Amino acid sequence: MLPLTGRGAELGRALFDAATLALFEVGSERLVLLPRDSAGLPDGAAEATRAALADGARLVLGPLFREEVEASAAVARSQGVALIGFSSDRTVAGNGVFLLGFTPEAQVARAVRHALAREVKAFGALVPSSVYGDATLAALKRELDEGGGTLVAVERYQSDGSDADRAVRQLARSAGSLQALFLPEGGAVLRQVAPLLPYYDIDPGKIRFIGTGLWEDRMLGREPAMQGAWFAGPQPGGAEAFIARFERAFGRRPHRLAGLGYDAVALAALLAQGGVEALADRGQLLNPSGFEGTDGLFRFLADGTAERGLAVIEIRPNGLQVIDPAPSSFEFAQQ
Repeated sequence: MLPLTGRGAELGRALFDAATLALFEVGSERLVLLPRDSAGLPDGAAEATRAALADGARLVLGPLFREEVEASAAVARSQGVALIGFSSDRTVAGNGVFLLGFTPEAQVARAVRHALAREVKAFGALVPSSVYGDATLAALKRELDEGGGTLVAVERYQSDGSDADRAVRQLARSAGSLQALFLPEGGAVLRQVAPLLPYYDIDPGKIRFIGTGLWEDRMLGREPAMQGAWFAGPQPGGAEAFIARFERAFGRRPHRLAGLGYDAVALAALLAQGGVEALADRGQLLNPSGFEGTDGLFRFLADGTAERGLAVIEIRPNGLQVIDPAPSSFEFAQQ
């Protein structure tokens, strides 16, 4: 269930190609993949789900966007069918919906817990005024409350960065009290904001900058203010084998999220070994030991979100360096 036309079609096609690759590599005669186009729209997702269920589908993989997942899930629930969606918005998880997407809350938790364990406890936050900013700031507050940290100062700025200068100047008033700065930003806006920090005496040599998977960009090492910053994400290089196979099969490098399509079908193939009943058994998705995916270990929690084995990564001039590896098992991660 993917946007093969309309909004998100490029990513939808990458996810579908990866799903097809998984079908050929790990599928069996027990598993039939029924591709359906959601067109990137809630109505399209709902109609496509109805058609798939009418054709006998016992497990829905996808769709991609939050609104699509909501619409598709309503149809799937009406017939007791589980849905493994690709959205990263945890608000649509649960009640038969399992999300494979990388949730920013999990990335925040991993990085902040790493910092707290190293006695980095006094945080400031410079956060965009956006849904993403709201979610990551709430996750930061939750982790600091639970881990004994302190949120000293918070400044928000417009999502396009237009008033970032003002926000940084305000935050700089508290710089002397900070051990860490939380900055959940990426791309062009991050490159706009980052140089402002040392300019206003928020010194990256004294204050540890901490972010999210939006920092998974080797080019950030060229930005002096970002050197030494920490974020949590999949173990670098872990997906290289999948990327190489995808390139051989389709003649292009996959989208960063394409592995979710592969993982969804690989998981369905594993479940299908137990027959149709296993595909329909939601309990099979809650294996506490988890599953090995293209980006490492993952498992579904009771709330429908995916817990992932993430590494803590430091940005350095020559690229990204793992400073705390992803766990090899969830039992190890819980110790």
